[in-house]
Amino acid sequence: MIAGKGFYIWKIRYCEGGNVFAIVEQAIRLQLSHVLIKAADGPYRYNVYEGRDLLPDLVSALRDAGIQVWFWQYIYGNPASEAMAAIERVQRLQPAGFVVNAEVEYKNKPAQAEAYMKALRAGVGNDLPIALSTYRWPSYHPEFPFKSFLAYCDFAMPQVYWMQAHNPREQLVRTLAEYKQFNRPVFPTGACFREHGWWPTAADVSEFIQACKDLSLQGCNFWEWGNARLYVQDGWEVIRSTSWATPPAPVPVPAPVPMPEALRARVLVDSLNVRSGPGTGYPAVGRLQAGSLVDITGLAGSDVWVEIEPGKWAAYRYGGKVYMELV
Repeated sequence: MIAGKGFYIWKIRYCEGGNVFAIVEQAIRLQLSHVLIKAADGPYRYNVYEGRDLLPDLVSALRDAGIQVWFWQYIYGNPASEAMAAIERVQRLQPAGFVVNAEVEYKNKPAQAEAYMKALRAGVGNDLPIALSTYRWPSYHPEFPFKSFLAYCDFAMPQVYWMQAHNPREQLVRTLAEYKQFNRPVFPTGACFREHGWWPTAADVSEFIQACKDLSLQGCNFWEWGNARLYVQDGWEVIRSTSWATPPAPVPVPAPVPMPEALRARVLVDSLNVRSGPGTGYPAVGRLQAGSLVDITGLAGSDVWVEIEPGKWAAYRYGGKVYMELV
């Protein structure tokens, strides 16, 4: 799903002067596994500057470099229009995952939180990983509807910003303890920015990364690229020079069971992911639309996954839901 080091991007034009190739070059130097780019702000598309959408070129260039692209959206309490904006961005550009950034505007609004998440999940499908980015300590924000959001999320991405302090390990340990109640994996975001006269030291950034490793987390990411490049160069250098653990070996793709005769199926749902292997752990390599006809050449998986072309798989039946029918 997601592992290793990542960085949030707020405004593309403030990162390496908006030069796509320079951003990719720096991402490679940083040894990033993923970059999280702001794609929507409330009901509006984001990173559209002077009439030009800056997302597609950067998404394509990062993907070509083998770096996962995730989108994120800040939301303000208007579930229908905000979900619609997110869905449009996801369906058009197909990121590897999506982060919901919800904060004060959704306090005391559990119904609105659930409405947004239901609409978002219905629009992007069950295969797209979704994370919640919000407060690091739920005990400080009892009025925030953590459960309403996380019920539809695959994991939590709390903002472990140790502002006005220099104790990232201690704050991370507390975050993990408080998030246990939600029964979701935690992938924390650390601080690499300057705000209100405070910024993390290089030692802080190093301690945060090491704490994530010591606590057996899958990885971490940092807020925020443009700010860090301007104001926290020593922290940036720590991130660049600190390697994450060697990623696990790829899951082997089982040999498909050959079909005794040619079978053809009709896709029943829109935006059905086509993956490089028989399971949701494999990356998406395309989409199928409702009504599409596919030839089945093999079967595999604990659910029913069908190979439609060499190295291309789609769910026929998964999690109790039927996605295709034979014709």
